[in-house]
Amino acid sequence: MEKSMSFNWMKLAVSFLFLLLGIMIFFKPANLLNSWMDIILMTLFINIFINIISAKKESNEENSVWIQVKSVMSLLFFLTLFLNKLFTVIVVSDIGFLFGIWFILEMLTSIMQLKIIKPRIKQKWLLISFFMLILMGVILGVVLLVSPFISTLSVATLIGINFLILGGRNLIEGLV
Repeated sequence: MEKSMSFNWMKLAVSFLFLLLGIMIFFKPANLLNSWMDIILMTLFINIFINIISAKKESNEENSVWIQVKSVMSLLFFLTLFLNKLFTVIVVSDIGFLFGIWFILEMLTSIMQLKIIKPRIKQKWLLISFFMLILMGVILGVVLLVSPFISTLSVATLIGINFLILGGRNLIEGLV
């Protein structure tokens, strides 16, 4: 009897939230610090919650550890953004720097999970897509860190693209 494909519906839901957020920020980047920040915070909070549930359900101990590391990083990033929303102490270029650090760390933990996720991915194109999304996320995170001039001019667009990448990565994780 052939095993039916099961989806991680929570991961898929978060991936759609990240994709939607990326599209909204990409088309209306001026609203990043005002209206989109509430949606970013909500999406991050949901992602943290789902990662904690995924870590508890994960049978592979090493993968569970990486999911927990991702959750802690996301929680620290969430708290930083939340405190910034309350007290407005971080300027736009610093937010780009924070997003850059978070995206790089998020993608590096995905690279560490790659050897564990690889046996679950049956289609080669999904594995290649997953790896390419991780690589693009690291590159864009480095751009946000290294080039303050570029990130100041286009921080919202780069953050929107990174959310699209994060949504694509989560979509692939939810499908396997």
